[in-house]
Amino acid sequence: MTSQNLPCCCIPPSAISLGQSSALRPESAPSDRLTDSFLLLPPTLSAMGAQNASVTPRDAPAPAFHVHPNGTGIDISGWHISSAQLPIATTAVEDRLADDLGIKLPAMLFDRSTLRLEHVSPPSAQGQAERSFQLVFSAVDALRMVGEADPNIKVKAAVKWGEKTDRDDVEITTIDKASDWTFSTRYPGTVTASQNPIDQLSPSWEPMSQHLHISPGPGQNLQSALVPIDYEVLRNTELPILFSSEVILFEDELDDNGVASYKVRIRVMPSCFFILARFFLRVDGVLVRIFDTRYFHRFGTAAIVRESVIREGNLASSLKDTPSSILKDPDMASQTVPAMSTILENIHLPR
Repeated sequence: MTSQNLPCCCIPPSAISLGQSSALRPESAPSDRLTDSFLLLPPTLSAMGAQNASVTPRDAPAPAFHVHPNGTGIDISGWHISSAQLPIATTAVEDRLADDLGIKLPAMLFDRSTLRLEHVSPPSAQGQAERSFQLVFSAVDALRMVGEADPNIKVKAAVKWGEKTDRDDVEITTIDKASDWTFSTRYPGTVTASQNPIDQLSPSWEPMSQHLHISPGPGQNLQSALVPIDYEVLRNTELPILFSSEVILFEDELDDNGVASYKVRIRVMPSCFFILARFFLRVDGVLVRIFDTRYFHRFGTAAIVRESVIREGNLASSLKDTPSSILKDPDMASQTVPAMSTILENIHLPR
């Protein structure tokens, strides 16, 4: 059967073996200060040269891995991981994508930039064919999940503009279905699973857990049945960084009214990988919104841990006393903007 693509949140249980999902109270979720700090490159690693960097403790065994030429990826423990940061889309490509997606595109669209992770399970002793699992981040798929415009989000200038529309000498063009001009997308990545039927990408504002919930086994409650992100491993600053990369999918300054961006960062250590995919929105004078999706996988295990966090704060109320310098930095803002929900999920590799 031909493989198809979808965001992880839409995988039906029939397509991939899934673990439980659980919505956590914001106060019970691990600190973003911890997780974000491990995705910020050390001062000795440049943004472009970090992929080749490696720091090995004296007592650590040499891991079996292969770094791709020019530091574009790594092969390790059955995983093929690669990243590409390519130039922005051409005008011709933008015109085609605008027609295809039916939305206004971000000013800077990196349509060919990707982060791709692939794992292939070998054929079984019973002769079952090999099965592959892919997690890919792409700008086009991210934009497919941009929905209709939120009427509650307006820039400060919109009030004055609304007053002008009452004038008889001003002609107004009405758009029946306007796309979300903030490009808000809860895109968690695109999964391709061979030999399984997969739904298509579509805009969705439903809780991710709705499509992933499976009851825990006998004697287990939902929370204890989940494999969490191993923050103890991530706290170990002695772990070698075998591969590190940042990929920008799109960015837009919202006509000088703020910024919207989607970026993906990854670090690969000898025992695991860790990913942060972040949509960041700041509408000046209005709000800050952050959609974070974190992935953690310990090599040799079947579970891929995903943690999804939604953060949003109003600049006129909950964030009114927060310095603008903090709110302009996505990493610092993620430690300040209140969490609205946190969902922990397990996705199991096909075997």
